[in-house]
Amino acid sequence: MTGRARIAAAGLLSAAAAVRLFRLDHFSYGLDEVLQAYWIQGDWAFFWKSLTFDAFHPPLDYLIGRFLEALGPADWVRKLPAVAWGVGTVGAVGLLVARRAGPAAGWIAALLLAFAPFHVRYSQELRPYSLGVFFLVLSLLALDRYLERPGPVRLAAVWLTCLATAYSLYLAALVLAMAATAMLLEDAFSRDEKRRQAARKFLAWSPAFAATLFIAYLPWWPVVLEATRRPAMAAAAPASFERWGRILSYFSFAPDDGQPLGRKEPLYLLLVVLGALRAATTPGLRFLAVWGVGGLAAIEVLGRLHPHYSTCGPSPFTSARAGRTGERSRTIYATRRLRPSASSPRTSTRSSASPSTSSARSGSTRGASGAARS
Repeated sequence: MTGRARIAAAGLLSAAAAVRLFRLDHFSYGLDEVLQAYWIQGDWAFFWKSLTFDAFHPPLDYLIGRFLEALGPADWVRKLPAVAWGVGTVGAVGLLVARRAGPAAGWIAALLLAFAPFHVRYSQELRPYSLGVFFLVLSLLALDRYLERPGPVRLAAVWLTCLATAYSLYLAALVLAMAATAMLLEDAFSRDEKRRQAARKFLAWSPAFAATLFIAYLPWWPVVLEATRRPAMAAAAPASFERWGRILSYFSFAPDDGQPLGRKEPLYLLLVVLGALRAATTPGLRFLAVWGVGGLAAIEVLGRLHPHYSTCGPSPFTSARAGRTGERSRTIYATRRLRPSASSPRTSTRSSASPSTSSARSGSTRGASGAARS
């Protein structure tokens, strides 16, 4: 990378950080953010009991927040790690695409992600979504580097980032498995002989690679299995043209996840189709079609099997869900009193949102992360 390119990259990442830091302390915590802030402020016994009882997410992001609590942070400071993961994702996406399709494609990808309202918004929340996506992209970047020049250090980097993804966000690990497999299959037929051999060898040994990850994840498997046995909080959302239009917003510059696009829907649909076709016909980028379209399709299938994993689900503030949420909260928190208001997270202004607003917030990365609640 030339000196000018480094300056341009620093400028783009600085701009990405600026838009994510802008008014970071403006909104109060949402309901899930209040719960996460409360859990990480407790002692270690309360912390682990809360995470394993909730079971909606793996523990890595919560652990990072738990260690940050030693500094006595303000509410907005707790969101800074999410901002850092979001900015890191912008850089990782740009570098990954540039390595596989050239500098121009990498710059465009990084620029679009840097200012995408959807990604900016989830880089400002005290939730695991930003971290999960960061490690997902970092894993693909590490895999691409390994296929370029195989070696034990690069293989270890792939393994560690994949494990970190699994410990950050359940569905990030699922989407990573799909995208990484697509990348390996694509490179298994690459014109580059060294890359082709590395991809085929990795595929041949992938069962052993997956087995080692499975063993490293054993401490958390009981929690995952417990989560899968629980009944859903709401029925799966019915398929409809209106709902598919809202799903399209995940690929657009919509102001919120699941936001109806109205008259702009045909335009974004055309752009998504053209983008998918372009990726599918461009050597080095075919895995992107599986990552984007295939990942969302997998989430939709899971949503049919279990409505915890869904996009654009029904409002999380229906009476049935609110009743169960209250029951679960009382069960967890009956043994511990809230800290004084000076040190406890602010009361949420968003948790009292209208059903329509709440419904729009219940999908996307929240759904893609294994939680249909907002």
